[in-house]
Amino acid sequence: MPQPTDPAFRAPPPAPAARGGPAGQAEPGAGAPLPASVLLRHLENAAFGRRTHARGPGDWHGFAFRLARRGADESGVRQADEHLALPLQDGMEIASADRLCALPRCRGWVRGIAAMHGKIYTVIDLADFLGFGATDASRARLLLLPPQQDFYSALLLDKSVSLRVFEGGLPAAAREEAAQSVAPYLRAALREGARRWGVLDMDALLSSEQWRRVGQ
Repeated sequence: MPQPTDPAFRAPPPAPAARGGPAGQAEPGAGAPLPASVLLRHLENAAFGRRTHARGPGDWHGFAFRLARRGADESGVRQADEHLALPLQDGMEIASADRLCALPRCRGWVRGIAAMHGKIYTVIDLADFLGFGATDASRARLLLLPPQQDFYSALLLDKSVSLRVFEGGLPAAAREEAAQSVAPYLRAALREGARRWGVLDMDALLSSEQWRRVGQ
């Protein structure tokens, strides 16, 4: 290897100076870190082969999922499924639901516990909690929620749960179109064509008397 005293030795070229400002500052808009929410959406869309579109300043983003009704009503007519959304800040991560451990002496919609990232999460079947019937765990995923006073919980949801962007933002409340069991836990609704997506109010859900009866 050539040494500094050898005629063949050449010093490496100097590193190019940063553009757009003083040393150490990158040019505005070049290499700026993307928000975590945008990165997550890009990664999930890429994993599932979905096209990612640019997000406008007025768009609403969060987790979207479907609550499938089991069976039919008293007249034998199958009622429509409920489509719901959860603000991005009210959820943490979508995870697999294949490692649930059942808990004794709990209500049916408490599907058990799951160990995730060194924490024990109590798993709530949201569809069953809201009267839609039990979710098939083999076709479900977990949505981990932010901890509430050291209590970790996750929602068991249909496998359709995903990160989603709704163009145009959040319209006025529309509880009257939601199922009676769901309406008390909605803060507003989103429109996407002819479909309505109810936006969950997690504060109302977590503070409800029914939710507090996990172990009864």
